[in-house]
Amino acid sequence: IFFLVLSSGSAAAQSSVGPPTQAPATTHQGTALKQPNVPCTCRFRGDDYQIGERICLRGPQGPQLAQCAMTLNNTSWTFLEEACPTM
Repeated sequence: IFFLVLSSGSAAAQSSVGPPTQAPATTHQGTALKQPNVPCTCRFRGDDYQIGERICLRGPQGPQLAQCAMTLNNTSWTFLEEACPTM
């Protein structure tokens, strides 16, 4: 039977009892990358709506008030409890 054992480090470090030692943590100061300002909008029937804008969308239960919002990193219509305003 043949076993191959690969190891790194010195024999003194390997003979110590206890958990393996780790290299000291180092911190680096860096600069934040400038992100491009991408205008995010919601779309409905070919029109763009800004985040926070509300419109009435026709749903299965009739018109429902919806607000343009961010969900994770995507824009999405969020249906609200409020009724659509009447004109």
